[in-house]
Amino acid sequence: MRKKGYPISIAIVLASLSFTMPAMAQKVPGFSDNVSVDQMQTSFERQRSEEEWAKLRDNVISWEEIGDLVHEYNPTVSSLWRNFRESDSKGSYNVNVEDARNQVEEAYEKALSAADGNSVAEALAEMQYQTDSSNFSADTVAQNADREIAKLSVEQTEQNTIETIKKSFISRESTGLQKQIDALSLADAKSAQESTERKKAIGKATQIDVLTAKEAYDQANLSLTKNNSAFDKMTELLRVNLGWKASDTPEMPVIPSLSAEQLATVNLEEDSKTALQNNYSLRILERKLNLSTGDANRQNLTRSISAAKEKIQSDMLSRYQSLKQAEEAKRQAELQASNAQQAYQKAERGYKLGSVSRVDFEKAKNAADTASLQKQQADLKLYEEYLDYQAGKNGLATAE
Repeated sequence: MRKKGYPISIAIVLASLSFTMPAMAQKVPGFSDNVSVDQMQTSFERQRSEEEWAKLRDNVISWEEIGDLVHEYNPTVSSLWRNFRESDSKGSYNVNVEDARNQVEEAYEKALSAADGNSVAEALAEMQYQTDSSNFSADTVAQNADREIAKLSVEQTEQNTIETIKKSFISRESTGLQKQIDALSLADAKSAQESTERKKAIGKATQIDVLTAKEAYDQANLSLTKNNSAFDKMTELLRVNLGWKASDTPEMPVIPSLSAEQLATVNLEEDSKTALQNNYSLRILERKLNLSTGDANRQNLTRSISAAKEKIQSDMLSRYQSLKQAEEAKRQAELQASNAQQAYQKAERGYKLGSVSRVDFEKAKNAADTASLQKQQADLKLYEEYLDYQAGKNGLATAE
């Protein structure tokens, strides 16, 4: 018994298309059963040269190889690619919509046959059929079984992961600089506390002054402790996300410097056009529209595509503005570092002549060192914003 004319999306069909987490070990076609084929990476050994594998497996993380390390060893990305490969080999992306529709009919016929004239069982079968048929959508089945959409989704996740990890390395580096700033602040606070205690001993400071100085010291110490903890946590997470154990000690990458030439290539108008062409979310929507046959669904997708294009352009503008703000912040940090260095040199001359105290001299030195570290942080922030802008241009601009 076949029923025709129902609207076409169904859970039992879509469930057969969904990804399942792959096991870490997979059988590689062409290998004997008595040969170990446990994979410790996404790609098969034959897909890279011995030199390439050796470079990825050494104990050094270079900035240039972060993308390859994510592809091969990031737990989430590797799992998605293996799932994609397994689904592809099983033919999961070759689902025929008519066959999927027939599954609904066959399930209904089997349920009626099993009911064997029982009115209650037949009624339940009819209710299930109505639910399945009303949820069935040829467009949804086609989209969920589309290899191109599946691949774009995995590529999007991989690129997002790469950018996130690069930013995490920058954040880790900036936190390392902040630890040094905190140490300088702690030294200043300790000096101020000792000075206040000496003044109190001769009646030139109150107990409140002493407590205030102690509180400043405790706060500086707490800030240093927190940043030490944050630095260690980021380091462990980065190791794990690139294939190492949390306790391993690979050499961390050197963050590249951003050149004036790189900044000069930024062109919002042209880059926004490129962002529209490359955007993963937009390409997925356009692919769904290409696969869609239902009028209502096509109208919804067309509206979504139009809204996505506007959002992408808006997001690129936001990234551009953040980049320009970071440029200005870097200029301000450079000016402050220069002024602090001049003040330190003046204090140094005065200290040698005896007109500046040791405490004031050390404060000026710490201020100059702090300003220099903050300038380095501003450099890192500018590079981070540049990477973020380039990521938007290369397909990761927000489209929703």
